[in-house]
Amino acid sequence: WGGYWAWDPVENAGLIPWFTATAFLHSVMIQERRGMLRDRHLIVLSLATAHYFNLNAICRHEISHIAMRRAAGKHLPRWLDEGLAIFHAGEHVQSRILTADGAALTGTLLPLSKITRGFPRNNRSAELAYAQSYRFIHWLDNEHALARNLPKLIRQVRDDVPFEKAFVST
Repeated sequence: WGGYWAWDPVENAGLIPWFTATAFLHSVMIQERRGMLRDRHLIVLSLATAHYFNLNAICRHEISHIAMRRAAGKHLPRWLDEGLAIFHAGEHVQSRILTADGAALTGTLLPLSKITRGFPRNNRSAELAYAQSYRFIHWLDNEHALARNLPKLIRQVRDDVPFEKAFVST
């Protein structure tokens, strides 16, 4: 797994629906060919539809990462990359807003400089990093026309303008 996924619990959780779907298809094929595992795919199917693991949202989240990296030609700050992926996927939006707003009210927000290269390993801090990243992207969308300005930002980053300078000028 190494560097790209770095054992990030939210990203790694995205594999669970894929494994579950693979197990379901495998059990259906075994049932059709050998008449075995008839009672197994109900269990596997109920796992696949669990509330937390929304395969559609996970796919949108991961595709957002791929699209942003291809468009920018390099890695973007982690808070931007994750915030956009969550924004596009619509993942757990209400709970993320509550988490970020609660941290803002209590003065416990993480500095963006601390979540630029990676997210904390501690689950609570990592969840705050995801929530805060989403909340900042949500704010940018509401206040600064994210859809209009994001392509400008990505073009500048791709053209080797330092991210901070590109962000401010956009």
